[in-house]
Amino acid sequence: MKHPRSISALLSEVEKIVDSWPVEVPVGDVVRWMLQFDVEDFDLALRVIRNLNVVGDADLRSALSVAYSKLMRKAVEKNARITNRNTLFAGIGDAGKSGSMIAYHFRMTNPISEENFLHDESMEYIERGLVENLVLIDDFIATGRQATDEINELAKRVTPLGVKNIFVLAVCGMREGIEEVQNETKAYTFSAFEYDTKDTVASLDSAFYSGLEHKDRSAMLERLRHYGRFCQEKNPLGYGAIGGLVAFYYNTPNSTVPVVWSDNNDWIPLFRRVRRINGISAYYSQFDRALKQKASEGRNTKDQSERRSNAEREPPRETTLFVEGKTDEIFFDILTNEHRLAERAGLERIDVVALGVGVTIPERLLDVLTKSYPSSVFIFDGDFDSSRSPGGALQKQLERVRHIILQPSTMEFLDTDRILASERWAERLARRAGVGHLRGHSGNGPLTPSEIERILFRMYPPSVREKVIRELTRDFLLEKRVDDFAARLRRILLGS
Repeated sequence: MKHPRSISALLSEVEKIVDSWPVEVPVGDVVRWMLQFDVEDFDLALRVIRNLNVVGDADLRSALSVAYSKLMRKAVEKNARITNRNTLFAGIGDAGKSGSMIAYHFRMTNPISEENFLHDESMEYIERGLVENLVLIDDFIATGRQATDEINELAKRVTPLGVKNIFVLAVCGMREGIEEVQNETKAYTFSAFEYDTKDTVASLDSAFYSGLEHKDRSAMLERLRHYGRFCQEKNPLGYGAIGGLVAFYYNTPNSTVPVVWSDNNDWIPLFRRVRRINGISAYYSQFDRALKQKASEGRNTKDQSERRSNAEREPPRETTLFVEGKTDEIFFDILTNEHRLAERAGLERIDVVALGVGVTIPERLLDVLTKSYPSSVFIFDGDFDSSRSPGGALQKQLERVRHIILQPSTMEFLDTDRILASERWAERLARRAGVGHLRGHSGNGPLTPSEIERILFRMYPPSVREKVIRELTRDFLLEKRVDDFAARLRRILLGS
């Protein structure tokens, strides 16, 4: 049959667009999808397919190679060896996620054995404490909120089992979502392709609206929401209102505009969203069983050690520092790897693990950690907000564990007077704080160490924060403070 003139005039461009996709899609199917739109909105439909980023098999494999390269570089920077003996890989998510599919392609693309991917048999390695690195793989990071919740839940389970580092790598990711995961979890997160709002329909500055006046752009966005509400009433622009324009050849992220993938209300999808097999959350019950077993073993070990006399006890040769968050982990990693913290403390090795759980630690996690890591020391900031520790919970925890309280934070190791006197850093502080001077909140004096930390550490994106910390420790580190901390650490470990 002949198509109406309103659509036949667009067929030539539609055919070119479809031919450029790395997957085979019949032009007739695309036309059928477009005909669902009102005639006056055919241009809207055309803009959707014109700007849609369709990721094919070759694109996916190329991206996974890039992601693997980034992983290895980040592991070296973190001083975390990734080998076939200490690392497991797993898809992120539950039965509704595509992580397992991506994990399969990741294994086929990179030189990784099947034995290094999480399955029922490889759980034994985690249970035996042989896994130091856990690498989670996903195809798309959108808002980062779902990944953040999953990673924090996972960290509570695997940290006591010996997992020191969690890495998250994705094929594609929204910049804000990646930063959300970086800021709110202990995971090091990156993607092969990184997008921002200008790559979506949500931004009126997007290329999606090229050639339109501002008022026409707003009107087109509203029409897209109109169709989106029919497809997904609560998320007309996709999950998180991202308005994404990405489709993988095997599945479509839910952050992509629903007119592309939804089949609600008998809408005909262009790239249907499908379900996949289980990701890492399917193993939570097994992690829990392993935790119970480890806690039981920890109690037995503690009972045996308490029966030994003090004369029989040997001074510890290594320790694990449990710190509050990723910023502190970066800082103490630098002290350990570049400023000989272990040697200064008379130790052979120091591992630094970020708990990423806030000021107070869940009681169950604390119980397992103290029993599983008898030589561990917990590091707390002294400038915490007491309202974040209701009912004196932190004080109760301090009575149970070996700990050091920093005054006020890792800034105690840096010469803040010299930082403020440095023209380069003073200018950077003022610029980041959005002020023309370097006075604190009261206005009566210079910035406090806590304010300097907030501006230099917290306000920078995670990708820049490590570089900033490394530069500050290189130029302003107070060596005597490091020696004092090392001596205090040694005394605590010896029980003196």
